[in-house]
Amino acid sequence: MHLLEAMALGTPCVGTDVTGMPEVLRNRTTGLMIAQNDPVALADALEEILQDASLRVRVATRSRQLIESEFDIHGLKANK
Repeated sequence: MHLLEAMALGTPCVGTDVTGMPEVLRNRTTGLMIAQNDPVALADALEEILQDASLRVRVATRSRQLIESEFDIHGLKANK
């Protein structure tokens, strides 16, 4: 749930390819997705999102749009 809330707030997110995350965190579209148990990839993704302002804004905006279109933003429940 915390990922959905962060995305709803327009926070640029970095996550791993584990349960449920790939459904909403789409690599380089709504955030950055990395393989689990890969601390180097995590560090690289965090560095990239911190240094690339256009990427930050793009993924934050798209993640917010995804949450607005596919979830009830007040209860963060799927609209489907």
